[in-house]
Formats: sequence, C-alpha cells, structure tokens
Amino acid sequence: MPLLAPRPSSSRPQLPEHSLLNVRSTLAELSLHACQVPANSPLSCAADRLLEQGNLPGIVVCDDAQSPGVLSRAQIFEALCQDRRAQTTTSLQTLLRWSPPSLCLGIDTSILTAAKQALRRPTLQQGVPIAVETETGCYLLDSTVLNQAYWHLRGIETQIRYERLQLEQLQNDKMSDLGRLVDGVAHEILDPVSFIWGNLSHISSYSQDLLDLMAAYAAELPQPSAQLQQRCREVELDYLQADLPEAIRSVRSGAHRLRQLAISLQNFCHIDEVYPKPADLHGLLDSLLLLLQSRIKTPLQIERDYGKLPPVTCFAGQLGQVFMSTLVSATDALLASYLDSALDEPPTLTLSTTVCTAPAPINRWVEILICDNGPGLPAAVEQAVTDTCSTQTRLVKETSLAMSYRIVTAKHGGQFQVRSQQFTQPHTRTVRGTEFKILLPLAPPEPRP
Repeated sequence: MPLLAPRPSSSRPQLPEHSLLNVRSTLAELSLHACQVPANSPLSCAADRLLEQGNLPGIVVCDDAQSPGVLSRAQIFEALCQDRRAQTTTSLQTLLRWSPPSLCLGIDTSILTAAKQALRRPTLQQGVPIAVETETGCYLLDSTVLNQAYWHLRGIETQIRYERLQLEQLQNDKMSDLGRLVDGVAHEILDPVSFIWGNLSHISSYSQDLLDLMAAYAAELPQPSAQLQQRCREVELDYLQADLPEAIRSVRSGAHRLRQLAISLQNFCHIDEVYPKPADLHGLLDSLLLLLQSRIKTPLQIERDYGKLPPVTCFAGQLGQVFMSTLVSATDALLASYLDSALDEPPTLTLSTTVCTAPAPINRWVEILICDNGPGLPAAVEQAVTDTCSTQTRLVKETSLAMSYRIVTAKHGGQFQVRSQQFTQPHTRTVRGTEFKILLPLAPPEPRP
C-alpha cells in the first residue's frame, strides 16, 4: 500500500481526511512523518530537528543492532531542561534506554487495531508517537491523529449499528403487519369455507334422497313415456346418478383442505403472548408441512415418526418459525441434491418426536429430529453453520439458523444442534444425511391434590 507524503509543517498536528476513512482503513491512510536520527547522536541534534519542523511529534532513533525506538518531543525537551550538559554528553540511545518500550506497528495495520494497542499503553506513554514500519523505512505517527481517526471510525460503527437496528425494526414491523394481514385474510377465508363445509352435509343428504326417490319412481314406472326417456338421455341420467356423489365428495375434500390451510396460516401467523402456553407440537408440524406443499413436490417423501407427547409449554408462534426455517433449509438442500443426481434413492425427509431423559440436570426433554437422506454437509460447511450461531456472528448478521438457535436456547431453555454424518435413527437403521436436533425442556407434571 503506498505511503502518503507528510503534510506541510504546521503548529497543529495534521489530521486525515475523515470523510475518506472507513472501518477497513489502515495506518497508510494517515499522515506519517519521516524523521530518523542515528542512535549515537546527541540530544542537541534531535532538538534542532524538532525546532526546524514544528509539526514533528518526536523522532525515530535508528540503531543497526536493535529495532528502532521512538522518543517524543516532550521526552527530549524535558531531558534538556533537567540537565543543560545533556545536550552534548547524553546520546539518544541512552535516553531511549531509560524510556519504556516503544510501540512499533506495520503499515498495513488497521486503524482500529492500532488504536486499541496504543490505548493499552501506560498513562505516561499515551502521548508518545507510534513507529510505523514500511518497506522504505520507519515513520512516525502522531498519537493525536490516531486517536481522532479511531473515534471517528467508532462514530461510523455506531451509525452503522444504529441504521442496522432501524432496518431490523422496520423489517420486524413489516413482518408483524404482514402476519396480522395474513391472519385477517385467513379469517376471511374461513368464514365462507365454514359456510360451505356446514352445508355440504345437507347437500349430500338431499342429493341422496333425490337419487333414492328417482330409483323409487323407476321401480313404479318400468315403462316411461318416450318423452321422458328422451329427457333422461339428454341429461345423461345414468352418469349423473353415478357422478353426483363423487362430485360432492370432491367438493368436501377441497373445502376440508382449504379450511386446514386457512387454519395453518392462522397458527403460523399467531402472535405469542407474554407468557408461554401449552401447545400440540404434532399439530404445529403438520400445519407447517401443509403450508410447504408448494416446496415439497414429488418425488420428495415425508415420513412421520411421532411419539406420544404431552402438551409442551412454549411460545408456539416463535417455535413455528423455528420449525419453518429448519424445514425450508432441509427441503431446499434435499431437492437440490436430487436435481444434481447426488442421491441414489428417493429423497426422504423424516420427522420424529419422542420424550427423552437426557441431558441433565432437567429430568425430561422433548426431542424433535428433522433428518434427511442427502449427501450431508462438508466439514467446512458444517463448521460454518455452527459458527452462525455464535454471538460474534449474530452481531454481524442475523441468519435464520442463528435466529432459530436463539429462540430455542434463550427463549425456551432448550438446545439446537446440527450435525452431518452417519447416524442411527430411532428404528436403529444407519443412514447418512443432515440432522437437525431440537431439545425442549418438559416441565414436570403438577402434583394432584
């Protein structure tokens, strides 16, 4: 990285153009001073250099046998004031030996890293310049310039963090409004569907009565008139009698599916209250699978291995979001592997639930496993997925898996694990693939009076 030339001499330290700095800026973008003096030179030589250039914060003491050191303007003139004879008898190397070690950094060091290292120095060393090593030599950096650039970048970080929080709040408000809108639309769909569903039983009964009545008429009039026979042929009476019950059953099935879909939308858009409530996890999983029918297409197979679960006290809305994110990640990866011909068997997604007694110290846990038979994740990708759940990564970007991890662990006191290897499913058959494991604590039953 090119070295910037020193600014013209001035009584005040030269500050960088703050508008050009960013969080990745290095020391090469700050004003550096070239002032190297041999270590065997007397103090008077260094004092003359400082008087000639009023903007120099100090000097760099060069010694072929040792690494370069730094003496500040205050250190040099303080030594001269204490002893006038030191001008000619005391060398810069001697004064440097009495001083604390100097801070020396590379030219490619970031401003944020350099400022943090400079702030760790003792209080008396805070005003001492910093030595910056380059390919062409060693330069001086005024600590005032570094501090001002550092706090300017901290202000940029604060502004970026504030804007990010604003965007997240806007997104949360948008999703909340969208959830309420979808919940209202689902409610509006349920009203006419319930009307249709309630009248289908009567329509089925009425149609069956009419068919029975026509059969009775046919038995009483085995020889209808020619005009009546012509009318029967026009309406295709035989086909109508056979197809009418099937049409009613088809309408009943469609109304039932639409009703279940609207209920699933309402459950998914449910806004949790302040306190958790008991919920049916099996019903929650089934409703989410119904919503994912557009993604879950043939030949993807869904296997359910549900155990006997009691109602689990949880935030059903947030837990539904966790299941949705996990199912979407699993189905997308599984279908992508199938399209790439990486699977030798039909893609299968297995959902299993059970009550287990580990890990301690909680006695009982509800275990939800979402497994696939895909090729699995490479070790680097699996480590990257694990790293997304760390605190440092969540501060940079909140991913869906990181959000799921936080909801399961922080909101429910559970565990969220991802592994990709050969593992044994509940039916003791070893398969390969990726496994999402969610553990939720199960409260002990209250004693009966």
